[in-house]
Amino acid sequence: MACSFFDQRSVMSDTSSPRTTVKVIALALAGAVGGFLFGFDSSVVNGAVDAVRKQFSLSASLTGLR
Repeated sequence: MACSFFDQRSVMSDTSSPRTTVKVIALALAGAVGGFLFGFDSSVVNGAVDAVRKQFSLSASLTGLR
């Protein structure tokens, strides 16, 4: 008997279980929320840089690379 790369156990069926679908949706939702929060956080930090620089009288080198 020849050993093939794919056998019946490794081939996915056409129907997926509801549990897998819920898991995929939950992971996609978590990734979308994480991406939104990362972007929001980046914009908040970017907006605060000028205020921090003025408050502490920092030079451009102490503020960081622009």
